[in-house]
Amino acid sequence: GAAERIDPSSIADVVMIGELGLDGRVRPVRGVLPAVLAAAEAGYQQVVVPEQTAGEAALVPGVSVLGVRSLRQLIAVLCDEPVPDEPADDRGRPDAMLAGLMIPGTGLGAGLAPASPRGEGHIPDLADVAGQLRPRKALEVAAAGGHHLLLSGPPGAGKTMLAERLPAVLPPLTRQ
Repeated sequence: GAAERIDPSSIADVVMIGELGLDGRVRPVRGVLPAVLAAAEAGYQQVVVPEQTAGEAALVPGVSVLGVRSLRQLIAVLCDEPVPDEPADDRGRPDAMLAGLMIPGTGLGAGLAPASPRGEGHIPDLADVAGQLRPRKALEVAAAGGHHLLLSGPPGAGKTMLAERLPAVLPPLTRQ
């Protein structure tokens, strides 16, 4: 097992974030960005996160990020062995576009897949929405004033369509 192959002192300065499933897969968790920010402030320079959240973790400057799909991949990287190919598991993957994390080109090392939020490319624009005057106005006011916004209504009312267009109204993200 992993306990026999890895010297605990070699990972003493590494922060590991994620949920380990019974099948050995590393599953994404919420709050990766604040956790990595806290690790960086505490002086840690290396973090291991689920591959699906590596793009989010890579936003923190000065921290080396390794995204893994499974415990087997992590052990292989730590032992300088060939990295086994693991099937992708998109269950639980955060919606990067709605989280405001559409930053293409964020990459990783160690021969693993680069961090790439799904949905790269065209960001839907609020100008595409016909009608919906009051919800559009609420979205614009919330975005301009930095206010919270709750979208509620029956299925098909347009909540998701409006939420998908919110990033087009917001100013570009900075690293802060």
